[in-house]
Amino acid sequence: MLEVVRRAADGARVGVVGRTGSGKSTLASWLSRSLSETASTAILDADPGQGRIGPPGTIGLGFESGRGTSLRALWFVGATSPARHLLDMAAGLVRLARRADRSGVRFMVVDPPGFLDFPAGHAFHLRLIEVLELDHLVALDATALEPVLASLRRRRRPAVHELRPSPAVVERSRAARREWRVARFRAALAGARSRTVPPEIPVHGHLPDRDQEWSGRLVGLLDRDGFLLRLGVAEGPTAHGLKVCVPALDLDEVSAVAVGTGRVDPLSPCRTIDSRKRRSSDSSAPGPSGTPYRS
Repeated sequence: MLEVVRRAADGARVGVVGRTGSGKSTLASWLSRSLSETASTAILDADPGQGRIGPPGTIGLGFESGRGTSLRALWFVGATSPARHLLDMAAGLVRLARRADRSGVRFMVVDPPGFLDFPAGHAFHLRLIEVLELDHLVALDATALEPVLASLRRRRRPAVHELRPSPAVVERSRAARREWRVARFRAALAGARSRTVPPEIPVHGHLPDRDQEWSGRLVGLLDRDGFLLRLGVAEGPTAHGLKVCVPALDLDEVSAVAVGTGRVDPLSPCRTIDSRKRRSSDSSAPGPSGTPYRS
C-alpha cells in the first residue's frame, strides 16, 4: 500500500480510518513519516478528542520531517467529540487541507476520530472522505467500517485498502484517555491568566442561553485568518466584555472568540488561583468540583 501511494505522480491524500483502539493513529503517524522520507508530507490530525498535534477540542495540521512533526495550524472545534460540531469540523478540514496544498506538500495523511459506533459516525466519515477528496482510504477492521465501505465500493475514488488491526495493539482504557486529555489541556493552559476581551471583538459559536452557563466553557481566540491563536476558558460576560482565562497573547491579533460546548471548569488555572484566594480567607471553602473534561 505504501509503495502504491508513493507512485502517485501528482501526490495523494490518504485517510486512515478505524474504531478507537484499533491502532489508527499509530498507523497514520507511521505512514506520514514513511512518505516524508521521499517527499514533502503533511498530517491532518482530525481527532478533537485524542489528537496528537493540538490540545483537546482542536484539529491540527503538521508537517513531517526527519526531526518529527512540526505544527503549522490549529482549528478550534470546541469539544472532544465531533457529534455536535460537524460544521465546525467540516470547515476546519477544508481550511487546513487548503493550507497544506498552498504549502506545496505532495502527500497528506488524514487521521480522523474513531467516531464509528453510530449511524452519525458513518455519515461523518463519508462526508469527510468527500470533503477532502481522498485518493486512498486505509480501513482498519472492515467489519466495523462496513456501512462506510459499502458506499465506496462502486466509486472510482478513493482506492480502499482493508487491513486487520495488529494483534499487538493495546486499547487504552477510557480512564487513560481521559487522563491524557487532562494533561494536554493543562499544558495548553499553562501560565493562563484572566483577561477581558473588549466588546469590539466579536464572540460567536455555541453561545450559552444564560450568563451562569458561561463559566468553564471552552473558547478559542482566533487569528486574522480564523485559525486558533490560543485556547481558553470562559469565565463570563462583564460590563467591559467577555472575561476569559487564557495564556498570554496580544488581543490586537484576535479577530474573534469562538465558543464551544466542551466544559473544563476545574482545570482552569484562573479558577485554581481564585480557589486559593478563597481558601486563604476561609479555610472551610470547598475546592473545584465537577468532571475535569466533558463535552
